[in-house]
Parts: sequence; structure tokens; C-alpha cells
Amino acid sequence: VTGGPGVGRSRLVQELAAEAQRTGYLVISGECRPEDGRPFAYLRSALDGFLVTLETGDPDTRTAVLAHVAVAVGDNPAPVARLGPGIARAMAQAGIPIVPEGETGPGDDPRSEERWLDSVVRFVERLLDYPGGGLLVVDDVHRADAETRRVLQRLAAGAATTRRLIVVTTREAEPALTEELAPELRLPVTELLPGEVAPLV
Repeated sequence: VTGGPGVGRSRLVQELAAEAQRTGYLVISGECRPEDGRPFAYLRSALDGFLVTLETGDPDTRTAVLAHVAVAVGDNPAPVARLGPGIARAMAQAGIPIVPEGETGPGDDPRSEERWLDSVVRFVERLLDYPGGGLLVVDDVHRADAETRRVLQRLAAGAATTRRLIVVTTREAEPALTEELAPELRLPVTELLPGEVAPLV
């Protein structure tokens, strides 16, 4: 979703996320913040927000989602746990034993960087393969860190034959990433009036 400042990009995808959640989708959403310099900064923040919301939600839904998280983590939990304390806590609640791995990360060892990227991509793919469908919303993707961009490119490449939905917003001045992801699905928007949001959703 592309468009200039203030045209309603964020509002549009927020409404989409709310509608998807109402229909049973697992929804992970967040805004890219360039001040967070950590690798996978967007994914860390979005997952933490998702898990905080889960903790205060319906107990049955929480149990089902935690069981799905356990499946998504697979047989190599340590790289996923490195995404932050929120996901590590959720993994512990799901009964997943975590064997600590070294703290080598992107920028230290190219092989370790690629292994971590592969693990994160597999985890997010499996997480979005939720029985009711999965939606990942990335607001202001032009501000995303390099690792998150690489994850998005990999996710987009394999999403066409799945129920995974990946929606990103970016300003008109920086369309390069949307061209890399899915140029044929680009949705430019001009200023949206209140009654124009629902038909697009």
C-alpha cells in the first residue's frame, strides 16, 4: 500500500487487520522504527506486541496460539528465542526447552547471520500458517532494518500458494521495496475519506 503522508495508509491496514482478526486470522502487526538498531527490529517489536495482546485475551485462544507457536518454532528453538524476551517467554509457557546458543549475530559471522535468517524465516512462515490464516502487517516498511527486509522478501516469494497474507505500507517516494516484494499487487492510495476505507478492506 503506497501513498504520501496523511493519506490513510496506516488506517487502511489497521482496518484490514481488525477484519482479518474477526474472521479467525492470526494477525501480527507493527510499525517500523528506525531508532531501534537491532537486527530484525521490526519482527522483535511486532512479536512482542502480539504476545502481550495474547496474554490478556481469551484463555482458549491463548492456549491454541501457544500450541501453534510451539509447532512454528520447530526443532531448533534457540535462534527464535534470540528474537527477544517476549517470544522466549511464550516458548517457555508452551513447554519448549531452550538450549542457549552463542551470541554471534549478524555482522560477526556471515554463516551465523544466514543461519539465523533462515531460522527466523522458517519460524514466521510456520507462524503465519495458522489454521485460520495468517496476516503480517508492516507499517512504514521503508524504515525497516535490513534483516527484516530480507525476511519479507523471502516470505513474499513463497506466499502465493499459501493462506499467508503480507501487507506493507510505504510512501510513494520509496517504492523500491514494494517492487522487490510484489509489484503486481501494489495498491496506491490517495487521501481516503472515512467512508472509503471499508470497501477497500
